[in-house]
Amino acid sequence: MQRSVWIVVFLVILGIGFAAGFYLSNYLQNQIQILVGAVIVLAILTWVGSGTDIFGLLRDWLREQREEERIPVLEFAGFTKTDDWINTAEKGEYISYFVIVKKIKGEGYAKHCEGFLTVEGTDIINAPTVWAHASARHYDSGGRMDLRLFAVHSRTGRILFPSAHLNEGFIPTAKLYNDFINKDLQVEIHADKGRPPQPLIRRIQYIIEQALVEG
Repeated sequence: MQRSVWIVVFLVILGIGFAAGFYLSNYLQNQIQILVGAVIVLAILTWVGSGTDIFGLLRDWLREQREEERIPVLEFAGFTKTDDWINTAEKGEYISYFVIVKKIKGEGYAKHCEGFLTVEGTDIINAPTVWAHASARHYDSGGRMDLRLFAVHSRTGRILFPSAHLNEGFIPTAKLYNDFINKDLQVEIHADKGRPPQPLIRRIQYIIEQALVEG
């Protein structure tokens, strides 16, 4: 009799255990589903927020690219020469040499462009020069401009470098041609708005040999 009672008690406890486990399992499963749903919602919200930041960054990058494409870009495009003179009494005795500067892309003008010359091993260091047009020291470039480099005097054997005034005009600085013919000349452009070319370095003799007559 006592043994039968214990069996009944065991079966009751076992049934209660199964029932409790079943309900607990369902409860935990529901809680897990709720938790997973919350995680998914949070992940979606995070993704949307990140997406907003990404789209904002992408928009800013595209705007910067468009602004970058509009910036005027300059490059050196060869050398030219012309019969020139500084003193009208010596007309025809000078040949002046220029470097061609062109805008190759961008919109509008490269503002307030200015050229500087440096000759290796001399006292000509970052000397401001002038543009061929109106002998201006500063000029806005929207196409092609020629920058004055030097002039050679055929009779006296002198080479003359321009020393620019503040706004326009220049004073020629005379040197011995034979002392300078094999020296490197560096040409550098500055601009307030626009992208100037990298400094150009060429031997003076090379410039004289490569310069073309136009017209």
